[in-house]
Amino acid sequence: MGISPLAFTGLSKFSDDFQAIVNRTVAIANLPVQRLQSDQATLLSKKTAMGNLRSSVANLASALSSLGSVAGSRAVSAASSSTKVNVSVTGSPIAANYAVSEITSLATSASATAKTGLSDKDATPLAGPGLSLSLTVGASVHTIALTESSDNLQGVADAINAGNFGVRASIIDTGAASGQFFLALNASEAGPAAISLRPSAGGEETEILQQTNPGSNALFKFNGQPVSSKSNSISSVVEGLAFTLNETTSAGESITISAQPSRNTLSAAMKTFVSSYNNLRDAVDAQSGEQAGSLSGDRIVYEVQSRMRAVVGVSGPDGSGSLAKFGLTMGANGKMSFDDSAVQWMGDADLESAFAFLGGAPGALGSIAGDLDQLSDPITGLIAYELSSYDLTDRRLTAQIETLSQRVSATQATLFAQLQAADALLSQLESQQNIIEASVESLNLVMFGKRDR
Repeated sequence: MGISPLAFTGLSKFSDDFQAIVNRTVAIANLPVQRLQSDQATLLSKKTAMGNLRSSVANLASALSSLGSVAGSRAVSAASSSTKVNVSVTGSPIAANYAVSEITSLATSASATAKTGLSDKDATPLAGPGLSLSLTVGASVHTIALTESSDNLQGVADAINAGNFGVRASIIDTGAASGQFFLALNASEAGPAAISLRPSAGGEETEILQQTNPGSNALFKFNGQPVSSKSNSISSVVEGLAFTLNETTSAGESITISAQPSRNTLSAAMKTFVSSYNNLRDAVDAQSGEQAGSLSGDRIVYEVQSRMRAVVGVSGPDGSGSLAKFGLTMGANGKMSFDDSAVQWMGDADLESAFAFLGGAPGALGSIAGDLDQLSDPITGLIAYELSSYDLTDRRLTAQIETLSQRVSATQATLFAQLQAADALLSQLESQQNIIEASVESLNLVMFGKRDR
């Protein structure tokens, strides 16, 4: 909050002096405000630097977590030989090839539409005198109670949607001159299901709907074994792999699903880790040494450095590993580098050792992600608490600055009014002095014929 200066517009010859008094008094009174504003600017600088540091720590934690996941799944990547089946890795699958064939049916939802259209969706009754409809979805039967005002197409659709009946209702408007409104029901889940709607007191001849899709399960063979699923997305067939069926297959067609370790996947995760580590190294270096930034000496910086040393000194679950064994080396500047060829030319045994060293087990590199999360978590992390304390201090400083600024403004206004009154009095005295001097000079001229010098 700034102090608005008041411009002194006096009439006496001392008006400039009075303006200087106001300016000097306000400047002295405003010194505490300026100190608080300086403290607030420093606090903002620290808050910005701390936020950037938190982001860098979080990125390294994320990179380590991803690296641990990749190593935990043994860098298995999944691929499909056809777009008719998509596959993804969801855990730690066994490296193998699988065959998907005879996709004869995809999972679809059952649906039904009214046999007859209505010209008025808000007035024509459907339930009749009993004001009740019986809805059947698969093996479940539900009673829909209506009122005279809701016994119409719109009221029935609203009642079905308000219930937990396993279907959703909508109204189709064909735009025809008459009979254009049709009730449509769609099952909430895929799979075979008979859908029926009729007045509770009516028989089969009173059926309102006709089934437009009976619904179906996904049917296919996996490595020659028949599989049935109510969903086209399947994650229960092979542990760690998820499939999505997109199309049926032709006769004799077989789709190959491949789940194999990928050194490229592992290398990419390690490169991301190295990049994140070096970015954090830069952020920490900017707050250390002779050219340290606003966080110089802050305990959080020391905490981050401690965890970075843990990354560099990790020895793996069995205590015999090191970063250098897997192409990771440290430079004299504290930066990390990665030799991709070290992974690409690893034998199977060395690759398994790399998975153990880089994974998320206790003592492995990936497990350090949890230690970094203790710092960077946006809710419970130490840096979040530090930022919260900055916000609290910032609010306190803002309140103090506002209070002191109001006091300075009040002091300025009071002094300004006092000096204006003094200036007006002096101006009056100056005017009287001028009159007296003019009278004396006139009297001298009359009496002595000359001016008094």
